[in-house]
Amino acid sequence: MLELISQIFQKNGSELDIEYALEIYKKGLDLLLLAKEKLVIAKEEKEKIDKRFEEIKMKFEN
Repeated sequence: MLELISQIFQKNGSELDIEYALEIYKKGLDLLLLAKEKLVIAKEEKEKIDKRFEEIKMKFEN
């Protein structure tokens, strides 16, 4: 989706309606924010899994 938005700006830069361009830009930012939120959630989940794995690993090593 972001690639499509970029292509629209590059191909139609001088002819693009300003309001349409702003709407596309806003949607791009919304997508980036959603991706960032999902990345934070994934990072937190990974940390929980890593911590649990280390706990299990320590039990088997002792």
